[in-house]
Amino acid sequence: NLGWKIFSLIAAILLWSYLISSDPTITRDKTITGVEITTSGLSVLNSRELALLTDPATLPRNISVRVSVPQSEYSRVSSDTVRVELDLSQIRQTGRQEVELIGISNYGEILQVIPSKIEVAIEKLDTRTIPVNVQLVGEIEDSGYWYTVSRTNPVSINVSGPSSLVAQAASAHVTVDVTGLTQ
Repeated sequence: NLGWKIFSLIAAILLWSYLISSDPTITRDKTITGVEITTSGLSVLNSRELALLTDPATLPRNISVRVSVPQSEYSRVSSDTVRVELDLSQIRQTGRQEVELIGISNYGEILQVIPSKIEVAIEKLDTRTIPVNVQLVGEIEDSGYWYTVSRTNPVSINVSGPSSLVAQAASAHVTVDVTGLTQ
């Protein structure tokens, strides 16, 4: 009888494992932390003559996502297969806006994103042409050479972005190091 009991136990474990791995309705919740935010919809925002004032680098980095995933794919869910998107295409006016974060997973269903919303600042889109200024730095070793800047190419550049930041741009500075040049 002992042999049949061990065989029955092993058969039950194998059958249970097969059922869990093959039935997609058996799910577990998994929480992924440290998911970074990707930004989308900037071109749509710009087409509406609006610009994002909030620097994307200052957005929170420690986003948590709770995913309901089939038991068979539980080990595949990670910060590489889950992402959080900040979709700016729904914004239609300037000022502070609360934008909902959208969770996307290759496996399972997103149950919750924490925090669920982020506040961003939106301003009118502005474009300005500013001159390019060249500054020469360094010393030429041989006194038989001299240097100057006869012209810059391009002479000016267009700067686009939030109106408060574009208004601060007066010129673009390019630094050229002439140390050690002989031609």
